[in-house]
Amino acid sequence: KNFWYVIGKRTNKGENKILTFALDRIIDLQLTNEIFHEEEMDKKNFFKNVVGVTIGEGKPEKVVLSFSPIQGKYIKTIPIHQSQQILKETKNELRVSLDVVINHELKMQLLSYGENVKVLEPKKLSAEIKAAAKKMLELYS
Repeated sequence: KNFWYVIGKRTNKGENKILTFALDRIIDLQLTNEIFHEEEMDKKNFFKNVVGVTIGEGKPEKVVLSFSPIQGKYIKTIPIHQSQQILKETKNELRVSLDVVINHELKMQLLSYGENVKVLEPKKLSAEIKAAAKKMLELYS
């Protein structure tokens, strides 16, 4: 989406975690005398299994999605992720699979499709999207 990010590593608090920071949201930068040693990172494959730039916890999972015919045409021309595979295509549905780490950005993208997508697998993700849809409905009740 043409945003720029800084990728960093949190080493305090006993963590060794990769973080992403959107450049347009950095407000206060403080310089320190702390020295960081660059570590080799497989930059080419680091984001391979994610939608967006947020590295979620866990390993890639098979996500199966069922799209309405109109949304399905869009998803075929602009895939959600490079791992996208078409499982089934009929006049009523486009069913695809993705092999991705489930993260916030994936969930937000799925919610953006509204009634034009149904998460079939994994059940945990399906339940999370359903709960979010219920909360959205409550806003309009």
